[in-house]
Amino acid sequence: NGVVASLTKPSFIDHVLDWLLPTAAADLTGIAPVPGGTVIELVRLNATGSSASVLATTATNSNGRYSFNLTNLGVSPGVTLAVQIPAGVSVPLRSIVTSTDIDITPESEVIFQAIVAEVLAGALLTDFTLGEITTLVAGLRRVSTVSGGMAGIDISTTLASLNTVLAGNSDLTSFISAASAAGQTAQGPGNNNYVPTNSGAVYIYDGSVSINGGATSTYSNTTTISGSQTIQGVTATRFTSTNFFSLGAFETFVAPTLTGFFDYTDVQSGSSSEPTAILLLPYIQNEMTVLDNNLSIDGESFSVTYRSFPLQTLTVSAGTFNNVVHTKLSAISNSTTNEITVDRYFAPNMGLIRQDIFTRANGNTLSASEQASSIVL
Repeated sequence: NGVVASLTKPSFIDHVLDWLLPTAAADLTGIAPVPGGTVIELVRLNATGSSASVLATTATNSNGRYSFNLTNLGVSPGVTLAVQIPAGVSVPLRSIVTSTDIDITPESEVIFQAIVAEVLAGALLTDFTLGEITTLVAGLRRVSTVSGGMAGIDISTTLASLNTVLAGNSDLTSFISAASAAGQTAQGPGNNNYVPTNSGAVYIYDGSVSINGGATSTYSNTTTISGSQTIQGVTATRFTSTNFFSLGAFETFVAPTLTGFFDYTDVQSGSSSEPTAILLLPYIQNEMTVLDNNLSIDGESFSVTYRSFPLQTLTVSAGTFNNVVHTKLSAISNSTTNEITVDRYFAPNMGLIRQDIFTRANGNTLSASEQASSIVL
């Protein structure tokens, strides 16, 4: 009757999204938890996902939460295991069990339908991995949220609206096709090789820097892709710079994941346990996301925000590039005027062609900009 099992109890990906998205924007506007007593079934899907056998049945509590004891049932998360609100209770809503915390949402149902369509067209259900399905549900949630997706007057109209959003996003539809092949795809939806990994590639940047608003001085920085390193089980590309923002030699570690590109530099050095999002995929223009409201840096609390901008044509010394993505990562102190803001501009198949930084620490400021003058891949 127009309500669904929503994000009352966060799943693993929702814990991640809490770091990437404000909790209040992590679902369609207008969605509410189902009332207590709503029937939830744990089911085993057949080879096409088109029918299922019921393994167990439960009901939601007063907060819309439900649970099954998978150990006692002798099952574990997998692409042929699903939870569903069965037909007769409302419009059927399903979610593939990709982890031991899983929500049943309009997004999960739309992705379920899309996967079944691929299977009926010739793919195997088992060709989809848990990581790919998690990425698709999270990606659709981001796209629908940023596009201002609203719950319809009932579940059917909400699903129709989400299907329109999905069909209109080529990054997600292309990823669905890629995911229908056996094995996990190497890169997330809409990657477009924004961060090349060609070992030996060389970027020369012309830089300018100003301290405390004084005279601008120039410098040169050469950045080389010098191999890779496995960090937290993820293969990160090593970028070795000779004069990073005029501050001297520095190494940066960036890894592509199914949800975007993340900076693992602080994780590699041991100063942080979490990588930093620098380019979320699929790329959504005009996105503004609070990554963390209370990040501790040297004992000081900062609010961290990720922003994206419309695709643009950008000219730097190395040439003119089309479909450039521009992201801004800001960390603003919650108690002082200290801040740091980094703007990055990525060109498809070329990588980082420009980056700007502004910092304020204890009243002192530094602003610097690096633009590519030569790129050899």
